[in-house]
Amino acid sequence: MIALLFVLLSFAQAQAQVFEGPIAAGLGGSGRAGIDANEGTYLNPALIGLLPNSELTMFYKDGDADRGLHRQAIGIAMSESSPEVLLPGQLSYFKLRNTGLHPAAVTGELWHAAFGKLLYERWSIGASVHYLTQKPEDEPTTSQWNGAIGTVFVITPELGVAYVFENPASPSGEVPVGLRLLRKHSAGVFYKSPFKARL
Repeated sequence: MIALLFVLLSFAQAQAQVFEGPIAAGLGGSGRAGIDANEGTYLNPALIGLLPNSELTMFYKDGDADRGLHRQAIGIAMSESSPEVLLPGQLSYFKLRNTGLHPAAVTGELWHAAFGKLLYERWSIGASVHYLTQKPEDEPTTSQWNGAIGTVFVITPELGVAYVFENPASPSGEVPVGLRLLRKHSAGVFYKSPFKARL
């Protein structure tokens, strides 16, 4: 399945989060316990264990995250989660351009790999690793290796809870402070109402 996710305006992205897709951005950065798309795996790698099938997804994101904070991203993600795969996973690549985190505009590239496994039908665990390069205008390129570990427990088809530990590795002192990926503990709850309503 090929999906194209597009957004013109995105919302604030925590510096701990290496990438936030258009759906999560539209939900204010939520989605660690579940989003109906494979972009949720950037928030919680354990969601890979819940993907229903294999996907090829393209992302485009362009907009102001906040006053003076602009984000651009274009990328592609491939996920494999068919039943015969021993360890479902996802590989992604993004080109990035941001303003507002540093005095100069910053361009960069992101490689992201994640793996997840569904255990006992309702509990999934996952881990990811990412490599981020960033180049502020007229300054040297910096790079950061980091990742995340996460879990999600589906209590019922309508209710799930999750926990994620993002960026466990300490950032290098060579990376400018505004561009460092910071440690973060996150929890989430997913609730899908069984009632349908139209406004």
